[in-house]
Amino acid sequence: MDVARCDNDGTASKLTGPYGQCTGNAGAYRPTFFSFLFFAVAAVASYLRPSLNREVWPAKYCMYLLLVLGSVFMSNHPWFLGIFLHLSRVGAMVFIVVQQIILIDLAYNWNDAWVGT
Repeated sequence: MDVARCDNDGTASKLTGPYGQCTGNAGAYRPTFFSFLFFAVAAVASYLRPSLNREVWPAKYCMYLLLVLGSVFMSNHPWFLGIFLHLSRVGAMVFIVVQQIILIDLAYNWNDAWVGT
């Protein structure tokens, strides 16, 4: 069984084997990048003008759907195979560590509330 490996340009080096995995990975990077971009812009906008967080929901839905659907027609170069891949790995690691800290804090607070003085 030949195994296709993803090159830096998003193409598989061998046409035989599971070429769909290379395509699937590249297809997952683009929508996640635009989701990250949308939520980062929404966070900054709601910090600068809090009323934007409570209003214009139809525009937010339309913008998000257009960004994610528009990502289908974009190329993988240069962002999605080199730069974004490494940034998302670091971001995922930070996210997991923060979630563990929150979970441990929740357990300590819950213990204090049930057993506390």
